[in-house]
Amino acid sequence: MVNNGGVTTNIDLAVTDDFNFINENGTDVPGQSLGIPNTATADSFFGNTVEFQDKTEPTGAIEYSNFDPNTDLSLTIYASRIDYIEIDNRETMYTIEGLTTEIVYLNSANNINNTISTTLKPKADGTLTITVAKGPNNTNANGFFYLGAMAIEYTPDPAITLSNPNGGEFWQEGKITEISWSSAGITSDISLEYSIDNGLNWSTISTTIPYTSNHYDWTVPNTISENCLVRATSNLVNDTSDAVFEISNDPTTCNIVVIGSSTAEGIGASAPEKAWVSLYAEAIYQKNTKLNVINLGKGGYTTYHLLPTGTTIPSGVSATIDTERNITKALSFNPIAIIMNTPSNDTAEGYPVADQLANYNIIYNEASSSTVPIWIATPQPRNFSTPAKIQDQIDVRNGILTTYSANAINFWVDIADTDGTILNNLDFGDGVHLNDTGHALLYNKVLETSIDSLECEMDETLNTSEFENTYFSIRAYPNPIKEQLNLNFNASTNGVFTLQLYDVLGKEILKKSSNFNAGSNLNVFNLQHLNTQVILGRVVFKKDNGETSVKQLKLIIE
Repeated sequence: MVNNGGVTTNIDLAVTDDFNFINENGTDVPGQSLGIPNTATADSFFGNTVEFQDKTEPTGAIEYSNFDPNTDLSLTIYASRIDYIEIDNRETMYTIEGLTTEIVYLNSANNINNTISTTLKPKADGTLTITVAKGPNNTNANGFFYLGAMAIEYTPDPAITLSNPNGGEFWQEGKITEISWSSAGITSDISLEYSIDNGLNWSTISTTIPYTSNHYDWTVPNTISENCLVRATSNLVNDTSDAVFEISNDPTTCNIVVIGSSTAEGIGASAPEKAWVSLYAEAIYQKNTKLNVINLGKGGYTTYHLLPTGTTIPSGVSATIDTERNITKALSFNPIAIIMNTPSNDTAEGYPVADQLANYNIIYNEASSSTVPIWIATPQPRNFSTPAKIQDQIDVRNGILTTYSANAINFWVDIADTDGTILNNLDFGDGVHLNDTGHALLYNKVLETSIDSLECEMDETLNTSEFENTYFSIRAYPNPIKEQLNLNFNASTNGVFTLQLYDVLGKEILKKSSNFNAGSNLNVFNLQHLNTQVILGRVVFKKDNGETSVKQLKLIIE
């Protein structure tokens, strides 16, 4: 939540017991003494003890969390329902549970000037719960009760909490990153500093950031170090990154490409930055500035639009392959991964389940043949009017989950209602697309796949002759491999080498490190436990003087 100074606090608010819906017949001319804007007094949550619009909600509740349990909270509650014919009492009972429990009452009928107030501390865990119900004097036939606006005033101890960077980030010189924090009780400018020696010495980033701010766009300096920290200071309080991060001059860019239709494009989100692809791109960039998301999503597209260039489209299908947005185009960016998100257009167009799954398979195999891992998102629910189409969506979902397993992303669960339509609170309003909350759910599902943790290095592929001309002469044999891999190389100096092997989906299947000596070295690796497959690998040689060479491998297990 944001306080009246515009500062983002760490206080969270959640509805923990559903109300019925929203009443928009409150007053838009609140009394001057209230100090509550009419944007807050004109509407309210309401509930009812007698069925109204097919629903009965005898209670509703909200919960605040992350308050300081030692801080006194002064609460002011307001609710208004005006311009109705019936003459009745719409008294509402508010049960406020903190360290103690307080019960207060307010009649919202034609209310313009009245509020109720109380003061108490939150619970020991920092939460405060307000349960709203019909008051004992309520005479309304439906037992309507309301919660319109609430002000909570408190004086917190000054505090500032740095959230980014907070340890483990990889930031490249010259890139613009975001330093972010939350604060409470801050009344003076914020100063930002950074250290490249784990806090022994500090350099100034800025000293005049308004206390109402919660972030700062920082152009990463050319101060290369693996032991960097950031510190934010104000009002004699400060916070420092929990662990070190790295500033590097490595110029590598690693692409993750998204292909799909309108949800991938961002339709339904209230602003481009709130779409799931944008949220994902920003999150992984802040963690590792090497990572770059390329979004090829386009509204209205089906799996046919995304097939490899040159694929024959069957008769009766009007879609044509878009060579600027399909899997072939995605692969042209040399990505470390591809994400495919086509929610429901195939089913809307009447394409059979078997055909949809066949198209997914063609696209998946095209990526795999280029040794690029691809993640397939299941369809999302859509408010189809016929049960048959909803069942088609479910069948496609099940097919994707079964076929692609760990490389499937379940965009159905938590999004679909029991009848296969979109949950009301996630619906953009057209029965097709998701709102901001829905996009945030998709973003979290993609983030949980850890696609961004795939190997992301410069393309330093060297052939044998190039190695012979630099530091090493290397041979990996036999290839195809039957049971063991022999790694034979001559080195001009001592050092350490690391062998890493991955399957075509980017999953690490072996990592071994060992010392080597100047001269001939032979290392044998037992791979008889692996099934027949193509595997990728890299050997990193690090000499004692710190110089590094990399050899990329492509091997076949028989």
